[in-house]
Amino acid sequence: MEKPKFWSVAEDIDSAKIEIVAKLAGVEVEKLVAKSTGKPGESARPSLDLSNGVVIKDVHAALIYLSTFAPVLYPQDSQVLIDSWLEVTETQYKPAITIWVYPYLKKHTYNDNLILAASKDTKGLIKELDGSLKKSTFLCGDFISIADISLASELAWPFKLLIDENTRKGYKSVIEWLGRVYSNEHFKSLWGDFVLCEKIADLPKEEEKTGPVKTQKAQGKPQQGQPKKKTPKEEVKIDKEAQEKKQRERQEKKERDAKAKLEAEEKKKKEEAEKKTQDAPKDDTAEVKSCPEPAKE
Repeated sequence: MEKPKFWSVAEDIDSAKIEIVAKLAGVEVEKLVAKSTGKPGESARPSLDLSNGVVIKDVHAALIYLSTFAPVLYPQDSQVLIDSWLEVTETQYKPAITIWVYPYLKKHTYNDNLILAASKDTKGLIKELDGSLKKSTFLCGDFISIADISLASELAWPFKLLIDENTRKGYKSVIEWLGRVYSNEHFKSLWGDFVLCEKIADLPKEEEKTGPVKTQKAQGKPQQGQPKKKTPKEEVKIDKEAQEKKQRERQEKKERDAKAKLEAEEKKKKEEAEKKTQDAPKDDTAEVKSCPEPAKE
């Protein structure tokens, strides 16, 4: 079989997820460097190009595809629960962690209001996660799945840079779970040793910060064609709307997929019933007609 082409982005969390799961599944890929489309606002994204021409651009779709080579990572009887964790990781953890952590990695400009809100959201999610992990070894039971790889990858930087010892006291189960995930050699090969934050990292220099927009009086009228800067409140609103839109789109896709699956199952049942009727043995026994009695003399 021809190797899938894995278009990877340097220092990218989603790229790390795909590479880890490929190694866990024993799938050899041809690793290439993904390039940006050059369009404004569009950065390079990881993807898998399969030999049959199919291109998988969604990270969790890529993880599910790779797990077909190692079903233990996505067992059939746990797929609904795994899908649920993948959904929560993508729509809740990832947006909050991106806003909170990326400024420290110098990947985003920032303002204090957004960072504070994202920090609270992330810590609230981790607290809920800690409660869930009191009942199981991994997210979906006593086995590591693609859901564990995805969520642990998202949480790697917060625990390395921002969640200090004092904060970690409330996350005992999460720490133990992360330790188990990090003990996997393939996860460790991408994320390194399980080292926790000792001192909270410093934000970049002040000039890289985006604060509240100055009033028009102090700033003067904006030049013609110059876009108006958004306030932190507006940025939070836009980010929230984007998250809600993404959640709606994912929910609609799940409903469409469920409907298509149901229709396919009904069609299959109908075809099987028709085939069963056609294949049923016919009664070829000839009818025996009664002969008329001879006339009495």
